[in-house]
Amino acid sequence: MTTIFAQDSANQRMEGPEDSLGLWPGFDENLTQWKYRLVGFYPGWRMDMEWFRHNCAFNTLWVPGPVFSIRETRVWIWAGTGEVPVNSPDF
Repeated sequence: MTTIFAQDSANQRMEGPEDSLGLWPGFDENLTQWKYRLVGFYPGWRMDMEWFRHNCAFNTLWVPGPVFSIRETRVWIWAGTGEVPVNSPDF
């Protein structure tokens, strides 16, 4: 497991549970800021799909240097542990 350096998305600064791709503890959905609160600024456009604009996947640059495309999914688990995101992951 390593650290994400950058992710290709519509948001230049993802700073919380409502605008980031990662699912935070206590939340059952991601990108809610783009799906609900800011949707009026982009009529007719699904801004949440801007994260998955590369063949239904988003590109992630990891600290060691490789880039991986991660596909959209509706099933959320903590990457690397397989745990359901109820609490912070146990590493």
